[in-house]
Amino acid sequence: MKQLLWEDWVFKFTEVGQLKAIAPYIPIKDPQLSSTVYEIALAWFLKSDHVALRNTIRKWPRTHYNLSNVIVAVEDVMKKDKNDEVLLE
Repeated sequence: MKQLLWEDWVFKFTEVGQLKAIAPYIPIKDPQLSSTVYEIALAWFLKSDHVALRNTIRKWPRTHYNLSNVIVAVEDVMKKDKNDEVLLE
């Protein structure tokens, strides 16, 4: 039950462009959310805030999202901006 409520809130904040406001509170355990929710949050940060993306990736366990999907998405963005020092980390 808690998982579904959290996932609904993450989607709502994403829809209104305010994911950054709730991101520090997105649980990584008890409840653990679906990998899709974590990946959506990471994708949102990839588009809007590379520093937040880096910090979130460092904070969240890699088992919570598909790392390959994140790498592919970051590589795609880096094709357009090869000098983004945050993404190079």
